[in-house]
Amino acid sequence: MIAYVVTVEVEPDLVQAYVAYMQNRHIPDILATGCFSAVEMYLAGPGLFRQRYLAASQADLNRYLADHAPALRFDFQQNFAEGTRVTREVWRELGRWTAPSSL
Repeated sequence: MIAYVVTVEVEPDLVQAYVAYMQNRHIPDILATGCFSAVEMYLAGPGLFRQRYLAASQADLNRYLADHAPALRFDFQQNFAEGTRVTREVWRELGRWTAPSSL
């Protein structure tokens, strides 16, 4: 599994608009590309958000970055030209453990 992790710092006056944009537009548009199997959105504190876009393979992420990311990033910039700071990272899963189920 490949996790494309996007962290966004959002100015307080834009938080409500950012959440609405992500939930109602950006995340559905990302899923519609077919490049990711799931998206997780987290809040770490006031105005600090992290989205984890989960791709089955590096090829799926590469397809997203080449074919879809430019237009989606442009749309984000049109809505949040100021007041946000974005960082992006790629993480590769090395293992996954689960707790044993109780009897």
